Amino acid sequence: MKIFLKLLAKFSNKFLLSLTLIGIFGGNLVEADSIHVAKAATGNKYGFVKKFQVPKKWRGQWYKYNNKNDFYTMRLYAHGLVAKSTYDNYVHSKGVYNPLWVIGKIKGKNKYPWQMPLKWVGKNNKGYTNNYAGYWVKRSNREWIVETSPLTKLGEISDYRFLSLHSFKVKDKKYYALLGSGEDTEKVYFETKKLAKKFSNYNFNNIKRPLR
Repeated sequence: MKIFLKLLAKFSNKFLLSLTLIGIFGGNLVEADSIHVAKAATGNKYGFVKKFQVPKKWRGQWYKYNNKNDFYTMRLYAHGLVAKSTYDNYVHSKGVYNPLWVIGKIKGKNKYPWQMPLKWVGKNNKGYTNNYAGYWVKRSNREWIVETSPLTKLGEISDYRFLSLHSFKVKDKKYYALLGSGEDTEKVYFETKKLAKKFSNYNFNNIKRPLR
């Protein structure tokens, strides 16, 4: 019986580790080859270690064609993003800037934000309003930026936005597209409105997305 319990405990630990790396949310599986996080780092009183760095090649304004002159837009900055719907653009809204942070342990607590009790979170909720966790996940040999709440355990799937830069060729000419998944599932953004219209029916379904 003791041997059986030891084997069961060993299996349980491996199973929990697998869940952390894969993640389950609403029946969807996200197979993550690797998740890059600053696990050993200690941040400020909210657990923010430093600003997340968006690669220069990814930055700028991106467009997703909807219909006629309607576009979804995604603007990537050095340390954050602004996602705008067709309605936001119609009413000339500037959108909301979402700053991205590398998340670590809370200063003086030795715990991550998602490990803190609800009472503490309620008292410190102001620090998490309009602040987001940013980290990298590798899925099917593709790097994705992940945006989610700092109060969500890293590696587990929740209300995520995934973005990945993709290059492709048409008639020997190279183009770039910003692929979305999660909150931007099936959205594909391009560098100009003209390209967004041109490739609005281009098939990217062969590319695996973390969430569909």
